[in-house]
Amino acid sequence: MPRLLQRGVILAGVLLAVLPAVASAAGGSRDVKILGGAAAAPGQFPWMAALVDPGYRNAVDGIFCGGTVIAPRVVLTASHCVTGTKASEIQVVTGRTRLSRSADGQRIAVTRIVSNPTYNSKTSLNDLALLQLASPAQVTPLTIAGPADTAIQALNAPVTVSGWGNTSEDGTVSDELRYVRLHVFSQSACNGYYGGISATKQVCAGSKRAGEDSCQGDSGGPLSTGTGTAARLVGIVSFGDGCGHAGVPGVYTRVSAFSSWIATEATALNSGSTPPPPVQKKPVVTIGKISCGVSTCSVTLKVTGRAPAGGIVLNVLRKKSKGKKSVDRFVFAKHLPSGRWTVKTDLPYGKLTLYAIPLTAAQDDLDGQGDVERIEIVPA
Repeated sequence: MPRLLQRGVILAGVLLAVLPAVASAAGGSRDVKILGGAAAAPGQFPWMAALVDPGYRNAVDGIFCGGTVIAPRVVLTASHCVTGTKASEIQVVTGRTRLSRSADGQRIAVTRIVSNPTYNSKTSLNDLALLQLASPAQVTPLTIAGPADTAIQALNAPVTVSGWGNTSEDGTVSDELRYVRLHVFSQSACNGYYGGISATKQVCAGSKRAGEDSCQGDSGGPLSTGTGTAARLVGIVSFGDGCGHAGVPGVYTRVSAFSSWIATEATALNSGSTPPPPVQKKPVVTIGKISCGVSTCSVTLKVTGRAPAGGIVLNVLRKKSKGKKSVDRFVFAKHLPSGRWTVKTDLPYGKLTLYAIPLTAAQDDLDGQGDVERIEIVPA
């Protein structure tokens, strides 16, 4: 049974960036350093950032997550690193390879935290957040990958993860910044270990060799590719099955899926202003594939716009006809980790009308105005 680690770290008996336990399909909880690889040279990863507890004078004693400088006053990290944490409880260290060398780089206060509003702590989907710095970091920011950057994150593409996290699965954090080269795994291989991995919102990377991986303390840090001006941020360290197991990938938030949200929020944070509230369109439900077995049918649903706060119901209607009673039944849909919804129910023979209805939080929106599908179920 895999032990899933959401890659934060326990220091001095205190759990920093306290994380809820997250259930996986295989059981266990998700906790999430760099295993293997090498020590980074000064200036090799100028945009690397460490999230530290202000209560620790020595940054290596207080580090609990990593991050990436993407604008002078903005650091991108994982949402699970900062959930339940106030901005005043975080400082960001930049411009260092050795954390204990306080004369190097900067240690900057955080003035604001913006987590992605769709972050799901149960599935680890949409695991990203932005930190606004009190003063600009004097380092070169890293450009994030966009939707067009498909080749650099395709199957088997070379990527690099860097951080100060543990150098063994149950070890301690590293004072030196380290990095290791990995490659992108397929979604099917990743699903074989974790299940429910989103190909559009998550990217999996690892090594066929044991001892090469990100680990506890590396959460929120960068998965990058390329060098110099061609360097791009591909992913954010999110979680994995232990650390450094041969052929077992780690899971990273795919930043290209969130490039528009990151750009809007980062622009506002970098200028010191408050970004406008996002325009949320009403939920629209589309009825997709319908497949039937001996006794039940599966109806797939897709939602665009904001998520329906009260869920979705499928209304199955059949008019009374010769030899057939009328049917007017409501069945609640189940939300899948992939973001889609499904309904399992028996669909009686005859001409049916199906309404997929998004509900409000009060579940009082049963007005029959959801998307509609008309089908006919006939005996085989």
